[in-house]
Amino acid sequence: MNRSGAQLGSPATRDHGDPELPVTLAPLATAHVVLQIRDLSFPPATCQPTNAAGLKVYPPNTTTATVVPFQFPACAKSGPIFLTVRTTEAGTGIPFYST
Repeated sequence: MNRSGAQLGSPATRDHGDPELPVTLAPLATAHVVLQIRDLSFPPATCQPTNAAGLKVYPPNTTTATVVPFQFPACAKSGPIFLTVRTTEAGTGIPFYST
């Protein structure tokens, strides 16, 4: 999203490489997803490169988004897919960190 909160480009696609299984967490436990941000190797006219100011995230089983401040290169124009999200997994999701 841009600084005013408007969505930039197309929404993230889901990586269907893993089966979508329910994730049940104990109180105070954590979960994570892997978000892939692709290199913007699209023609400028197709992408309209810009900088995103954050990610709009919908936690599981909710319809209300949470905004995560995070700056990254993005396409302002709909069409090019530059974000991919994987299945939710239990745990912290920090490489080499045991939970």
